[in-house]
Amino acid sequence: LMLLFDTPGSSCGAHFLLDWSRGRGVIFLIGLVPMLATVGLAAVRVAVSSSSFGQSLLEAAANLDEASFPHGPPVFTILVRSFVVRDVTDMAKIRLQVAKAEETKLTSARDKIQAEKDAVEAKLAAKEAELQSTSEQIRVQQEALAQDPREAEFLRQYRE
Repeated sequence: LMLLFDTPGSSCGAHFLLDWSRGRGVIFLIGLVPMLATVGLAAVRVAVSSSSFGQSLLEAAANLDEASFPHGPPVFTILVRSFVVRDVTDMAKIRLQVAKAEETKLTSARDKIQAEKDAVEAKLAAKEAELQSTSEQIRVQQEALAQDPREAEFLRQYRE
C-alpha cells in the first residue's frame, strides 16, 4: 500500500495519470482479498471431495465444538457444513463417510481387543499347563516320600 502512495507527485507533471494509477492500485488491492478468499474456499471444496479430508475436517469441527461449547450448539460444525457442504446430496455423502469412518474405527478397536484377548487366553493356557505339570511333580515327590520312611522321618525332624 505504501508503494502506491510513496511515488513523489511534485516531480511528476502527470498528476491525473498518477492519481488514476494510485486509484487503480487501491481497487486492485481491495478486490484481491475477496478473490483470495474465493480461491481458498474453492480449494477447500476440492479437498473436501476426498473422503479423508472431509471426515477429518468434520471431526476437527466436532472436537472444537466439544472443547468450546460442551453443552451448547455445534457452532464450528455448522460453519464447516455451511461453507463446505452446500446441498443435501453432499450432506448425505458426508454422513455416509462419517458412518463408514466410525465403523472402521470400531472394527479396528474390536480387532485390537480380540488380539489382546487371544494373547491373554494363551498366557492363561500356558499358566494352566505349568500348574498341571507342577501338580504332577508334587504328586510324584509325595509318592516317593511315602515309599521311603527314612526321608519322611528326616523331614519331620527338620520341620520341628
